[in-house]
Amino acid sequence: RIGSVTKQFTATAILKLEQEGKLAVNDPISKYLPEYPAPGREITLHQLLTHTTGIPDLLADPEEQAREAQRYTPAELLAVFWNKPLEFPAGSRFAYSNSNYDVLGAIIERVSGRPYAQFLAEELFAPAGMTRTVVGDAEGTGDRAEGYQLDGDKLVATDPIDMSGPYAAGGVRSTAADLVRWHRALSGDAILNAASRAKLYAPALNDYAYAWVVKTIRGHTAVWHNGGIEGFSTVYWRVPDADLVVVVWSNVLEVSADPIGRAAVEAAL
Repeated sequence: RIGSVTKQFTATAILKLEQEGKLAVNDPISKYLPEYPAPGREITLHQLLTHTTGIPDLLADPEEQAREAQRYTPAELLAVFWNKPLEFPAGSRFAYSNSNYDVLGAIIERVSGRPYAQFLAEELFAPAGMTRTVVGDAEGTGDRAEGYQLDGDKLVATDPIDMSGPYAAGGVRSTAADLVRWHRALSGDAILNAASRAKLYAPALNDYAYAWVVKTIRGHTAVWHNGGIEGFSTVYWRVPDADLVVVVWSNVLEVSADPIGRAAVEAAL
């Protein structure tokens, strides 16, 4: 499970649909989801992509966390938060919220006419040659990593979770080799053209672009994102001008991949 590294696939899917003339990132949610209620109707896709919406994070709700093993449709998932008041005026500041990317997943489905998982499989994973990457939990797949957590000083199986909850904000499984293939695909025109790739990496507030954090390290522009989900911690770094990729995984929830990934990038440069 790659957790929030999933978000870059959602962002790329939105830009691919824009590239095909099927949507625009400056359009409001209401253009594609007319049933979306008043608190966030005029929020733009750009604001969703950059976490500048004020939409509350559904994972900050303890009641929602207690229901993580429940199966949701996208509509049921959005209904968890879409009537809640915005935490700040849209566009005024940065606040990371998984809810933003769940809305984007629903827009991808509405505009493309395909389920989110199918769209990513056909339009992103297949062209990139990512044969070991799926939306969902890859039940029955060989060599499937299991997640663990600490219970005192013992390792135990992680709490159950249904991947319809993480959805377009965190519902992908992948491998290190496939994330290298994703880097290669994004390095050329296989998925996005140059103009769309420039949007993908253009930071808004807090150095956050479209599901990438943009940083300068030792004179190089690097992009990265991490992910934490039941049983797993992931960090994924790319330094495009050095053709450098660093992927760090942990399948123990409490063991963070972040410091190891940063140290590896520093060492490589």
